[in-house]
Amino acid sequence: MNLSGIPLVNLLNIPPYLFQFLISTMNDFIINSQWNVPTQLQNMFRTLLSHIQLITIPWEQKQDHLLWKHTKSILHTCRHSKFLVKTDLEPINSPAKSFTVWRLIHRKMPTDDNLIKRSCNMPSMCSLCYKQQESVDHLFLHCNLASSIWYWFQSILNIPINLNSALSIFEICQRNWSPQCKLVICSAVVNIFNIIWLARNNSMFNNIKPNLNFLITLISANVNLVGNLTKEVKGSAIDDFNILKDFKFNTHHPNAPKIIEVLWQPPGNSAFGGLFRNSSGQCKGCFAFNLGISDALNSEIMRVIIAIKIAYEKKWNKLWIESDSKLATLALKSSHIIPAKLTNRWNNCIMLLNSMEFFVSHIYREGNHCANKLANLGLSLPIFTWWSSPPIVIREDLVKNKLGLPYYRNLALRVRSSLPSFFIKALLRVLKKTKVYPQ
Repeated sequence: MNLSGIPLVNLLNIPPYLFQFLISTMNDFIINSQWNVPTQLQNMFRTLLSHIQLITIPWEQKQDHLLWKHTKSILHTCRHSKFLVKTDLEPINSPAKSFTVWRLIHRKMPTDDNLIKRSCNMPSMCSLCYKQQESVDHLFLHCNLASSIWYWFQSILNIPINLNSALSIFEICQRNWSPQCKLVICSAVVNIFNIIWLARNNSMFNNIKPNLNFLITLISANVNLVGNLTKEVKGSAIDDFNILKDFKFNTHHPNAPKIIEVLWQPPGNSAFGGLFRNSSGQCKGCFAFNLGISDALNSEIMRVIIAIKIAYEKKWNKLWIESDSKLATLALKSSHIIPAKLTNRWNNCIMLLNSMEFFVSHIYREGNHCANKLANLGLSLPIFTWWSSPPIVIREDLVKNKLGLPYYRNLALRVRSSLPSFFIKALLRVLKKTKVYPQ
């Protein structure tokens, strides 16, 4: 159970050898949308009940499922798995090469040792050296051909390479290289693995004996293509320069630094506010709440959740939500952007909307002054606050809204022309004086 961000096995210090006996699910401890934890379990773990009571229970009956921490959504799909592989390797290599390395790291390559483990009875012999049985470590790390390629690559880097495993080789990519040099080294490692696998297949199925010089030339050509197409820049270290020159790269020098003064400030609290108005513009009530330290998306989603609950409790069954957050309006059309910790609350509110006439629209921040001022007021409030009549800070804006008085958003006027710059500046001064656009 990890809806609160901490697995219960870690919170309760349950040893790993007991994990296989933990077969109960969350549904086993929920009755009528309420937690039902046995007394014996509460006595064994004193902090258990106080911890799970922080989790919102969905009103609708649902099956348990695993959470995927690498995405904003709580669901894990094949698309997310491909994204992880693409994030790690694919920006510098083709998907096929990236997937080959992924299989190699997880020891899923169809080498003889893996096929024998899957009950394939067959004689085994390395197709590159014909001296030992074929295994993942031997083929890619310790075979005579593989050792010669890694020795060549080690001579370029001028540092030792850890050949204990395929994953340990990638440790050289974690050194303090420049961005372009790091990309080149990672691409070289990926291409070496793929070239070794290609040579093995050609030797086994096409009876083509591998040629070391040809394979090194092929690796250099593939790495050279990646390094020249990238926009990454090189550093000032001489080692980086030598590596790039050995692969015959066009070095990309960084731009001159742009110095900006930055002052650190501690994170502040966030709050939200909202108000209800009828069709004639009269205020029916306002609310504000201090969330503490939170992100902007969480604040906007919580504002919509609270607004829906208040409208449902007061039996205002015709609801039109206006928000200056496009994410909040999109969330009502697609729930994939909802943070995992708010998913149950959000689904409960969607169930409430099924009994209401509901509409949502986006409004510019300049037209949402009342809600923004209530949010600023909420920063000074210790608890959730409801006003039956509007507070003083928004009364003037309410009157302006009711009278239809406009607010303006200042937009920068950009002119692209072949005219002289002094003529364009004079034209802008005339436009400002004639008030063609609002100030």
